[in-house]
Amino acid sequence: MGGKRLHRPAHAGADPRGAALRHRVRRDGARRHRQGALVRRVARLHGQGPHPSPLRGPRPDADGDGAADPLHRGHARPVGHAAQGRDQARGRDRPHPGRLRAGDHRGARGRGAGAGPVNPAVTHVLWLGLTIALLLIGYQIVLRLINRLVQRVAAHHLDTARSRTLGSLLTSVVRWVLAFVVLVLVLGEVGVDVQAVVVSAGVLGLVIGLGAQALIRDLLTGIFLLFEGLVAVGDVIQVGAATGTVESIGLRVVKLRLQDGSLRIVPNGALAEFTNFSVGWGRAIVEVAVPRDVDVDRALAVLRRVGEEWARETGAALDAPAVEGIMRFSGGDAVLRLAVRVDAARRLDAENDLRRRIKTAFDREHLSAVGV
Repeated sequence: MGGKRLHRPAHAGADPRGAALRHRVRRDGARRHRQGALVRRVARLHGQGPHPSPLRGPRPDADGDGAADPLHRGHARPVGHAAQGRDQARGRDRPHPGRLRAGDHRGARGRGAGAGPVNPAVTHVLWLGLTIALLLIGYQIVLRLINRLVQRVAAHHLDTARSRTLGSLLTSVVRWVLAFVVLVLVLGEVGVDVQAVVVSAGVLGLVIGLGAQALIRDLLTGIFLLFEGLVAVGDVIQVGAATGTVESIGLRVVKLRLQDGSLRIVPNGALAEFTNFSVGWGRAIVEVAVPRDVDVDRALAVLRRVGEEWARETGAALDAPAVEGIMRFSGGDAVLRLAVRVDAARRLDAENDLRRRIKTAFDREHLSAVGV
């Protein structure tokens, strides 16, 4: 052929489009490989097993005997299978899906995640201790505020003795109520059935109330006496046949100093009905018995003059003394009466002073008196 050789490709039967097709297949395979590696990395970070391929779906078995599909070659294998291919040749196995590589650990430590998990029991104990501490602090704060408020109100509206007694009583009641509430809250945090505790406390209170009715009646009466101010220290009262001066008022008993100096203890429950001679005003009443042969008009004039002189000299009378005349006859004698309104606390002193003055005036006028 004239010695001229025609130029041929290296591969006689090669198609120019084959190289482009092979390049495209290799590019698609590399892209799928990168996507599979990213999915496996996410699955390992979340502690899950190998994730199926996002493009080809779950890995099918060819014969049902666990043989991998050739199309999935190069992707993640099932957990627990030995290393194959390039991994086996390099002498290492693929990392466990739930485990991080050394580089990943370094990255986690760099992000502050290498401190390790906190024990839930320790967290619960710390939270319980913080709750109890806050409850105790709140208990002390509320108790002090209420104590201040009670003392201020009692001192403003009540006298010193009653304010001191009522302040102590209300503070004690508030302290016990708050202590019970704090105890219930603490038991609830620990895990105890709070409803059962409250029901048990109610039943116990009912049993105590039924067994100590007299004591509860005395306590309630004492509280009402203090709140309403029906009696105070220094008042002269009469309970039954006993008359005396109040020395102290407690939540359960009242102490009376009788006229003979003896001390009588009266339960508050017995003060359902009593007479107080020291509240408001009272009437000083003096009765004089004179014989029938005495001039009654003259005796009444002497009584009137004595009353007016006493009121003018002492200034203790709240109104003009009144001579009420003959009140009755007793054993042939006429009983005359002189009455004057005075302060309740001075009634006994006024009666004694009037009797002395009447006796002196009758002796001066030569009038006989059977009894003054």
